[in-house]
Amino acid sequence: MELNKKALKILLEYDLLNPERTAKEDFEFAKDAGYMFDSITQTHDETIEFALQELNKCEKKNMTDLFLSSLSSGRLDWRIGLSAYNILRMFPKHFIESNGVNCIICSSKPY
Repeated sequence: MELNKKALKILLEYDLLNPERTAKEDFEFAKDAGYMFDSITQTHDETIEFALQELNKCEKKNMTDLFLSSLSSGRLDWRIGLSAYNILRMFPKHFIESNGVNCIICSSKPY
């Protein structure tokens, strides 16, 4: 995939706390280029469940192979998988209790 400089610039300047600062046309351009996506709303518990399901799809060997390949190729994006994989391997499966405001494990809000 060839780098799309315009789409990358839009992504890097995007402010999650103020998405209205990005013109709709720019957002759509970056989305069509595969650099951005529509936001979704998930509960804390849905997010934890999704992350753990994704972990189960990964194989440690693939993560370490990508990391090692990144050392000679210079592809920094290939390095992130190994750390995320290891964090999720130790991440406790947990849920917010019905009367809780913030999660006592990760401090997230219910949504």
